Amino acid sequence: YQCFHVIILQLQLDLAEVSRLESTVRRERLKKLLSAEKTKIENEIKQLSAVSASASETKSPPKPKIPTSTITSYAWDQTEKFVKIYVSDLKGVQSLDTSNVSLNDVGLHYCLLIRNLNGKNYQFNVPKLAHEVEIPTYKLKTDMVLIMFKKKQQEKWEVLSEKDKVAKANKENNFKPDIGKEADPSAGIMGMMKKMYDEGDDEMKRTIAKAWTESRDKKNELSGTLNNF
Repeated sequence: YQCFHVIILQLQLDLAEVSRLESTVRRERLKKLLSAEKTKIENEIKQLSAVSASASETKSPPKPKIPTSTITSYAWDQTEKFVKIYVSDLKGVQSLDTSNVSLNDVGLHYCLLIRNLNGKNYQFNVPKLAHEVEIPTYKLKTDMVLIMFKKKQQEKWEVLSEKDKVAKANKENNFKPDIGKEADPSAGIMGMMKKMYDEGDDEMKRTIAKAWTESRDKKNELSGTLNNF
């Protein structure tokens, strides 16, 4: 429930700021608007606190907690200006009260919270993105939540997350040939074969070992033939 605690803290800061503004304004219309916002924030804090708090010991049986499910699967695509993340398999989410859905900045990533959907809470941690984006928005679609990030630079993304970006760069570096002056043309191939052998399964290792053996035998055979001349 770390995500819940961070959001509650942010809401408490918002509440303090709204209360401060409420005490300074003079116009009645603004006072009513701030009062309504204050009540809304207070209700959100109460709801989240009820979800994250431990069940207290009482004489009567405690109310069962609403279970929280962490969502790990998602899909994404992009346009020239936006990156879109699709969080699906949320039956009936489009009919949920909007106050039960929130998308919050929790530091290095965003956290999507869906409360009390078909008797469960759902949490989705958006991965840290590969490039810079603007503050996201979200929409409730049929059985799905669509999260949209506006790109700061209009360029095509090869991957979505920073983790995948680093992994892609490492993979490309591992297979990059040595182009130095002393480079041995066969060294790069041998290095690649060794890497495939080290990381491969048993079948891959047998295939590579057989290829090495046949290559060595051919070299020995050729060397013996040349020595006879």
